Amino acid sequence: MANQNKVADLIRRRTNKTKELNQDAFDKVEINKNLYKGVLNVDDNYDWDYSLVDPHVFPLVRNYLSRSNPTMSAIRLDVRRDTDYQVRQVNQDFVNWEVGELMATTLFYRMYFSAYLAGRGYMKTGWKYEKAIEVQEKDADGNIKRVKILRDVTNRAEAKFVRFNNILIPDRNNPELKTQPYTIEPIQMRVGDMLNENQYLQDHGDKPYWNEKFLKNLKKSGVSGELLEYEMERATDSDSKDDLAFKSAIVPLVCMHTIDGEVFYMPSKGDDTIINDDTESRYWHGHYPYIDFCPFPEDDEYFNLALVDVVGDLQIAATEVLNQTLTNIRQINNDMWVVGSSGQQTPDWQFKKRPDGVIRVMGDASQVQQIRTQDNTRSAMQMGDALGTKIEKAGGIGSLYSSGAATGTGINQTARGAQIIDANIDTNMKMIIDLFGEQVLKPTGEHFLELNAQYVTEEQTFSVTGKKNVRSLMAITPEQVNANFIVSVNSEKIQKQTPASRQASIQNTLTVLQDVQAKSGGSINIDFTPVVEALIDATPEMEDVGDIVISLDEKSKRDMDSLTRGQLPEILVRDSHEDLIVASNVYFEQHGDELPEEVKNLFEQYVNTHMRYIKSKQETMMMIKQQQQEMLMMDQAMNPKATQPGAGQQDGLPSQGYNLGAIAGAGAV
Repeated sequence: MANQNKVADLIRRRTNKTKELNQDAFDKVEINKNLYKGVLNVDDNYDWDYSLVDPHVFPLVRNYLSRSNPTMSAIRLDVRRDTDYQVRQVNQDFVNWEVGELMATTLFYRMYFSAYLAGRGYMKTGWKYEKAIEVQEKDADGNIKRVKILRDVTNRAEAKFVRFNNILIPDRNNPELKTQPYTIEPIQMRVGDMLNENQYLQDHGDKPYWNEKFLKNLKKSGVSGELLEYEMERATDSDSKDDLAFKSAIVPLVCMHTIDGEVFYMPSKGDDTIINDDTESRYWHGHYPYIDFCPFPEDDEYFNLALVDVVGDLQIAATEVLNQTLTNIRQINNDMWVVGSSGQQTPDWQFKKRPDGVIRVMGDASQVQQIRTQDNTRSAMQMGDALGTKIEKAGGIGSLYSSGAATGTGINQTARGAQIIDANIDTNMKMIIDLFGEQVLKPTGEHFLELNAQYVTEEQTFSVTGKKNVRSLMAITPEQVNANFIVSVNSEKIQKQTPASRQASIQNTLTVLQDVQAKSGGSINIDFTPVVEALIDATPEMEDVGDIVISLDEKSKRDMDSLTRGQLPEILVRDSHEDLIVASNVYFEQHGDELPEEVKNLFEQYVNTHMRYIKSKQETMMMIKQQQQEMLMMDQAMNPKATQPGAGQQDGLPSQGYNLGAIAGAGAV
């Protein structure tokens, strides 16, 4: 116990010190958030009548976010040993399924948003296990008559977003999160989750994770909750005696991870007590469970430059110019007057223009003087335009900064021209996209592989989306799970293209391939089917049309899958019947012993149906040939001369096949 008290005191001191070290960075982030929201904090000494904000940060961040969606990126696994070739594909499909189950767009959007405003974005990986949801129907005696499963068990790796202000680091001169000596995170823990986890571990013969003595004392003494720096209504001390209110209570905790793989939880307020009995990090595989993204990494500073920092002061200056201009316009349109003391009885409405304000001074009442305000609107607007140009250049997105679309004259209106414009614009995003793939996507694949190797303890089934968005179920066993892969990321797929640009690229590729095959003289054979399919998929209007181009390999695979499921596939007259019979025979020879009798009958029916089409085609061709011969014989019988070779040629002339007509002078005496 003495050792635990010493560790708790160390955590408390570290928490207070890291808060002090990180506070100036957190304050800067709050300023950036206000600039993004268009909020200007002014006091009573503000010089201008207006306090409007000239928005520049919002469109800047919006345009960067619109080009930062990494949902099309691909994580690839490469083997380190030859023995892993057989299980590589199933691990690849399982990781892809886990990433696909995440709300990736929202998760990565928040990471980008935090990185652009604060300089860094965080997420935390872990394992998600949820029991199956089922409904039980009981009779009058309470006996279960029927059980309906609404949702199966959820058992996979997961990733959650972490706020920037929730990560406290001790060494600001260390630019890497993974090499920090420790990290501290203020978190909110639900009491019911701790009780459920302890119960689950005890049911499976393990020791409780959360200190049961702490939970008992918590219920006895009462609990109150505070949500980080924001307060909200939680269970109070008087409510804690009730089990329902106690389980719903939220306990503010401090979580400290060390680089040695230990984790400690202790209350944010109150006694210095370590409340987890097992201090070994469950997600430790040589690194923290956190993944961070930094779009502008520096060499010697953890809290580095954010995207908004380069335009923050310019936006404040543009705001000052805007408010000065509006105040000046107001003063020009609303005259000010100086009136003597004897003219105090004159009402304001008797002036030629109702004044915005009347200054009454001692002096001659006849001396009424109008105060003239100098018009500097034009110079202020020119200054505002100059600031806007500087902000646009500082933002780094060029003409897309303000409107989100390319501006200027002489734009190439073709699809290829649109693609070139997009490529030029996205050049500024190339570095950020590559950094995101290296800092976030690659570690995500590594974390998920490690979590799978640890937590996949029984066979799991998952769905894999293949070609034409056709889903198929696959299974993975603990023996197949392996984390010994090289993870790489194809970041080129992150950048989006418009449908017109994508179609133009595919059409150009198809033309080049056709030209290559034509010039090769038969030495190069190219399958154009995938390219044509990609061209059709790139056309949004073709989504609901169905299959237009179907390769023989894909058709045979679909038919075999349908037959093994006990369904006879659709057989059309345009099918390649001979080739499909060959494919079915090969499949039956390989897997015939594993198939049930009813499936074997379906294979026989499948082949017989194709044979009937082949036989019918042969009979039809024979009938057509016989009919052609009969028609030829009838023509010969009706006009024998017309059908004889050389008929119509003139006697005595060479047989050129031409009718020369009457020869001049022939027959003259």
